[in-house]
Amino acid sequence: HLFVKVDKDRLYSETAFVFLLWMIFASILLLLFSYFFMNKQIRPLKRLSIIAETFGRGLDAPELKTAGASEIKQSANAFNQMRTRIKRFLKQRTDMLAGVSHDLRTPLTRLKLALALKEEDAEVREMLDDIQLMQNILDEFLEFSKNQQTEKIKEISLIDFYKFIKNN
Repeated sequence: HLFVKVDKDRLYSETAFVFLLWMIFASILLLLFSYFFMNKQIRPLKRLSIIAETFGRGLDAPELKTAGASEIKQSANAFNQMRTRIKRFLKQRTDMLAGVSHDLRTPLTRLKLALALKEEDAEVREMLDDIQLMQNILDEFLEFSKNQQTEKIKEISLIDFYKFIKNN
């Protein structure tokens, strides 16, 4: 058997307790400083994610203010440039779609008029139906270009859908 005798003074030191208190106090102080610093850095990232989500859903998002660390500022500038380019491309696409739709209406009207002057038979009725379908598509294109919204959602009943499938 081995017995070790140690004085009580060597097992417990008052300076160790004071040292432990200083360590706890310094840790809490550093934790508070780091929280406020990181919160200031994370806030612009949260704003970027909210605006990106808003813009991604097709809603108009405001320009992002550049703030925070240099990397965050660089990301915000890149997002603003991307947002500007996408908006410009969408406008160009919408303008082109409106122009094409408008230009195609004149020949369709001439075809419809020429078919209306002909004797009506099954072939003429089919052609008139096709022309009406094309005019409906062009009307939807023009409506889209005016509203700059996505395609309208049409609700249909299952019975109508079944009848459509059955007839075709």
